[in-house]
Amino acid sequence: MKRLITIYVVVTMVLAVSGVAQAATVSLSGTLSGMDSNLVKDDGDGNHDYAMDRTAANTFYWSAGSTVSITGTVDVSGLASGSYLQIGLIDKEQADDSLDVHGWGGYMFNNSALATFYAGTSNYARLADDNTNYSGQLFNPGATVGVFDFALDISSDGSMGLTLHGSSDVSTTYAYGTRNWWDGDPHWSGGELENGSYLIAQLWIDTGDTGNAVNSDYDITGTSVPEPATMSLLAMGGLALLRRRRK
Repeated sequence: MKRLITIYVVVTMVLAVSGVAQAATVSLSGTLSGMDSNLVKDDGDGNHDYAMDRTAANTFYWSAGSTVSITGTVDVSGLASGSYLQIGLIDKEQADDSLDVHGWGGYMFNNSALATFYAGTSNYARLADDNTNYSGQLFNPGATVGVFDFALDISSDGSMGLTLHGSSDVSTTYAYGTRNWWDGDPHWSGGELENGSYLIAQLWIDTGDTGNAVNSDYDITGTSVPEPATMSLLAMGGLALLRRRRK
């Protein structure tokens, strides 16, 4: 047993020094669906449906020295004008407070999207800093309108890169400034994603059609690579365990 612990400590310390860490992975797939709650189109008072895995937040995060990569496919061909699918991260503390304390559902998650996908004649995607700052439009090179094969990379300095795969790959970059729209808001704590985050897919519906639902399919995987400091803490824990066993 002592030998196994020693091997664990050595390997972990090597990983910590080299900056290589085991990645945390979260996968989401399914169908999001909903219809507008009123007859006014694009009035900001619509409906939403969302999905996220609330079990992996303590190991899935983005902070200084770490990176996040989100890959997968989304099918927004069934969406109408005024609706779109968003992929992003949401701060664990804020999400838990919104869901468990206030019961607000996913409305606030609209402000945490990193990539937004549109369908119909638009057929493009873009990156977003918040609800008012966006990258340019990245038109889908895929063979099927509304079906996107994408890769989203978020670096530790806040810059993002979005690539759409198709007959030829197209890419765009954007500097994500605030990490989360709620940063600095006195009514919310957290917001920096360092202490855990959720990978989220959200459908927003503001079509003005209260009788017909729209839907979107998604199949995404998020990979978060912890910063070297996390691995150093693991190594320190292993050393402590080893010293305890020697006593």
